[in-house]
Amino acid sequence: SSLWRDIAATFKNRNFRLIVILETVLGGMGGIIAVLLMVTYTYFWELDTIAISALFAGPPLVAVLLATTASRALSRRFEKQELLRLSCVLGALNLLWLTPLKLLGLLPENSMFVFALIFLNYTINTVFTIIRTISNHALLADMADEQDLATGKRQEGVMFAAAFFAAKFISGFGYLVGGPFLDLIGLEAGMLPGEAPASVIWGLGLIMGPGLALLLIIPGWVAFKLDLSMKTQLTTQQALRERNATSAAASPEQRDSG
Repeated sequence: SSLWRDIAATFKNRNFRLIVILETVLGGMGGIIAVLLMVTYTYFWELDTIAISALFAGPPLVAVLLATTASRALSRRFEKQELLRLSCVLGALNLLWLTPLKLLGLLPENSMFVFALIFLNYTINTVFTIIRTISNHALLADMADEQDLATGKRQEGVMFAAAFFAAKFISGFGYLVGGPFLDLIGLEAGMLPGEAPASVIWGLGLIMGPGLALLLIIPGWVAFKLDLSMKTQLTTQQALRERNATSAAASPEQRDSG
């Protein structure tokens, strides 16, 4: 009962409710990508196993290097909630350019140039995913201060657990909808790359490009609704220091009177 009371108390925090919505949608996107990425590489882009292996290994490694290298400069230039907003907006834009070019027949067939574009697109997407994750973690830590000031309790554990449980829980639905979606667009077991009907190509292209971009609108909206600016956080921390100082000063007097 104490655990449920703690969870209920955290959901009274408006910023935390928004973060849970954001994490839920991002978790759903992660589930869709986990289910359909390999299928997209195989049937939409018609890549061979060597190219697919390079895409699973290369972009995440390059993205980690880019994100860690640029993190200090970005944190000096932007606040945490601003980085979250940018990662959502620019991430959505990044999802809107590559698969439509393929669907409209504006890309050459099976060339190194196309592979380079896929590598670039996936790298940029992973960079923004890393930035969103880091920003979410940092904002949750700020919310713990906000919650402490409002209730007198530090509830980092409950906040992190509830937010990430929501993301993990909804990501599992990617596997539940992935199979029916592939049936819906007409992908059959044993079908070879190059033999997929147009419905498969268009279905995969739309869901893995514009479809994911539309989903990112919700986290983007949430990011603009959050009220966790640096000014707000500094005010919260100052109020916590004053409260703690008052408490510390009162403690000796209470002991003496006892």
